[in-house]
Amino acid sequence: SRASSAQSSFYPSRASSAHLAQLMMSMPLPDMWDAEAGADVEQPRLVEVPSLVGAAPNPEFEHVASLLAKGLPGASILGLKRVQNAQLWRKYALECREVARKNGGQSNERELWHSTGNTRADVVCMSEHGFDPTYSIGTALRGSGTDGNKYGIGVYFAEHALYSDVMRPSVAQEGGNEIVLAKVVLGNVKDYGARLARGLEREPRDERTGIPYDSWTGTENDLRGVAEIEAVRLSGSPYE
Repeated sequence: SRASSAQSSFYPSRASSAHLAQLMMSMPLPDMWDAEAGADVEQPRLVEVPSLVGAAPNPEFEHVASLLAKGLPGASILGLKRVQNAQLWRKYALECREVARKNGGQSNERELWHSTGNTRADVVCMSEHGFDPTYSIGTALRGSGTDGNKYGIGVYFAEHALYSDVMRPSVAQEGGNEIVLAKVVLGNVKDYGARLARGLEREPRDERTGIPYDSWTGTENDLRGVAEIEAVRLSGSPYE
């Protein structure tokens, strides 16, 4: 398991607002959105993803289920919704292009997990801003919590769903827990290994080039304690 902290390098000042808006609108939306959203494709919405299409397994559902099973063994999907937020998608697509440009054509895009904690996932996914890196500021200042005091201020993602679900669970209104599977553009990554980087206030710089990394990652002391927390939770006992 690896916990990742990724901080956006999207700066609107790179272009005039008019040019930026033109660039964003030129970014195509995913093809699957058109058939299901119709005229509402520009409006943020959550679309139910069924497990079957007719009598056949739905490839989209199966893909998410396989990633969940790999990272959170024993879990089952009670419901799956696709985020369709055109404004956020175009911002992300523009960021992917910029990160690829500065890294020799390689954006290093991944699918990673994120739990929204006490904030409902739909509030984050339907907003115009998306994931909020400022959440980790409070925990960084307090020196507590699962964010901020491990790898500085940023948006934290995990390769395996177990980390997000155990360390910062988000209870769904319909029952069970909810977790977000997000596309994340990582670009050039600083790997801290098992070490923590508690004092980070800005992106670390690549020692070879002096250019800031696009994101950074580490295993938080090889995630010691996560397995123990999960074992206690499965036993039905309370844990801190």
